Amino acid sequence: MNRRTAGSVIALLAVVGAVVAVTLSRRGSGEEPTSAAPAAPTGSVSELVLFVVETPTEPLVAVVASTSDGESRAVVIPANLPITIPGQGEGLVSDVAGSGRPGQVAISNMLGLWVDHHAVTDLSHLSAVIDRAGGIDIGGIRRTGSETIASLEQGSGGSAVWETVVGGLLASGAVWEPGDFLDIDAVDKVSAILGAGGRPVVELLPTRVSAGGQEEPDNERIGPVLTTVLGAPSRPIVPVTVLNGSGAPGVGEAVAERIVPEGYRVVVSDNASTFDNEETLIVVATESERQLAEHVRDLLGVGQVVVSGPPSGIAQVTIVVGKDFGTG
Repeated sequence: MNRRTAGSVIALLAVVGAVVAVTLSRRGSGEEPTSAAPAAPTGSVSELVLFVVETPTEPLVAVVASTSDGESRAVVIPANLPITIPGQGEGLVSDVAGSGRPGQVAISNMLGLWVDHHAVTDLSHLSAVIDRAGGIDIGGIRRTGSETIASLEQGSGGSAVWETVVGGLLASGAVWEPGDFLDIDAVDKVSAILGAGGRPVVELLPTRVSAGGQEEPDNERIGPVLTTVLGAPSRPIVPVTVLNGSGAPGVGEAVAERIVPEGYRVVVSDNASTFDNEETLIVVATESERQLAEHVRDLLGVGQVVVSGPPSGIAQVTIVVGKDFGTG
């Protein structure tokens, strides 16, 4: 390694270290940030985009929006978080984030907030976008595409570095073209949101350490962050169990698409004891929850409400999907 190369590497590591140090000083050891919370958006929030960058190790994930008054907003999601993947069972964010529509549904389900679009790119395309924008600011220093990618690949800092890169990328007003994406569902809308510019507000999704020592989503803190950063409605999220009693593929994902936008979260997705169920059943434990079950039935378009206690202790509503439910 010559002196020039060594100097560049040292400078890059210094930037990464500065980013991590600033972020950690804001958050402490898993505590709430000590800096003031971001202000809620004053303008209306656009549709949300699941923005995923594929890497050789694990994807970089964020949910991004812009507002009518020119602000960019984003929540960064660690890829190692455990989630329920409707129709597939348990997994990690990294297992499904870059899979297009299934990832869009799974992340929406985790958040309890519907994400309208998805866009997947990779490091080489991201680097080209950054260079077209004339570089982005990372830790107060203007970095080229290759320098930015090196900071992401360096490994130290993880989501903290990605959070800073997302902020710099959104602030740059980078122009995104159709060829910049590996998978995308609405090029014009997504490109406009990712390239909105302005002064971005970027937050890391709240997490906690489980009793088993694993990092997991902190559902109690997620709601307020999504409300403040992305303008999500402030509402309780109703946990739901979905059991496939028809044997048809894609049932769990199709159910989630219908109920998640209305404030439900699939917490268990599995097969029923048999695939012979002709009629969908929406089961609650008490009469006081009948109205909730009827709402779910209205969202599904089919089903019979059944009141049958005692409570499961896992979900307020259990949906046993029958052959009367169409996934189309």
